[in-house]
Amino acid sequence: MAKLASLLKHLATGHIPAELPPDGEYREELQQLIDAPSAITHFAQVMAEGDLSATLHQGGTLAGSLKALHADLRHLTWQTQKVAAGDFTQRVDFLGDFLIAFNSMVESLAMARDERQKKPSTIHRLQ
Repeated sequence: MAKLASLLKHLATGHIPAELPPDGEYREELQQLIDAPSAITHFAQVMAEGDLSATLHQGGTLAGSLKALHADLRHLTWQTQKVAAGDFTQRVDFLGDFLIAFNSMVESLAMARDERQKKPSTIHRLQ
């Protein structure tokens, strides 16, 4: 039991053992305690590096929040691609303050496009 307490104490302080004792009691449960935070940490790091193709199969509050952020970023990427292709109807309704900046940018781009289209093109020909 002292070994189990020592392992739990190390896990609680963020020190992940290289491997668990092969015949230890609660080995499977301890492995899950190690694997879950490792998977969540990896997912967060990959996402922070801009790779939105990663997936997370863990459950729980933190994993759920990261999955929601991941989905929002993937949707935002799609919307940004649509704007780049000329679809100025896109609007963001998530990510707090970001929605104001994104929507303002799209409005400005749409207004600039509309103004440019209203002006007759003036072509000066050399005679």
